[in-house]
Parts: sequence; structure tokens; C-alpha cells
Amino acid sequence: MMAQPGLTKVVDNVNKLQQDVAVVATLVDRLEDSVEKFERQTELLHSRISSGERQLSEKIDLQYDEIMRELKEMRTESSTQHDSLSDRITALEKWIWVVVGGSVVVGVILSQVDFSVIFG
Repeated sequence: MMAQPGLTKVVDNVNKLQQDVAVVATLVDRLEDSVEKFERQTELLHSRISSGERQLSEKIDLQYDEIMRELKEMRTESSTQHDSLSDRITALEKWIWVVVGGSVVVGVILSQVDFSVIFG
């Protein structure tokens, strides 16, 4: 039996298609591996980002608490200093009024004295 030329061509085309399908199947397998690797890397990246966000949030919270504590301490110290200065100013004002009042009394007494009798 003699092979028919059309049938040989069809068989060659089928063989070629089988080879092409095998190449495509290999490429698909590689692509699936690449996709799985990409997905794993994406999950790892998301995990790192989430972990970084948590750490950053914790640091910000700690910094906030520290700043608020410092501000409260500063407010307390400022109030203490303010009260101390207020007491000192009040005491100084009292002394000023005592001196002014004493000066008025001395002035009135001196205005009543006749200096011509004493010096003259």
C-alpha cells in the first residue's frame, strides 16, 4: 500500500500540532509556576506592609503618649512657677504700698514741722 500524499501532509500537520501543544503546555506550566511565585511574593509583601504599619502605629502611639506626658509635666511646672512668681509679686506690691503709705505719713508730718525753728 502506498501512502497518499494528502494523508502524509495531514499526519505531519497533526504531529506539528502535537509538538506545538506540548510547547504551549510547558509554557502554561511555567506561567502557572510564575503566577504562584508572584502570589507568594505578593502575600509576603502584604504581610510586611501590614507588619510595618502595625509597628509604625505602635511607635506613633508611644510618641504621642510621651509627648502628652511631657506636656502635662510642663504645665504642672509652669503652674508652680506662675504661682511662685505671683506670690513674690504680691509681696513686692505690699512692700511698695507700705513704702508709699509711709512716705505719705512722713510727708504729712514734715509738712507740719516748722524747719525755721529747728534750723534757724
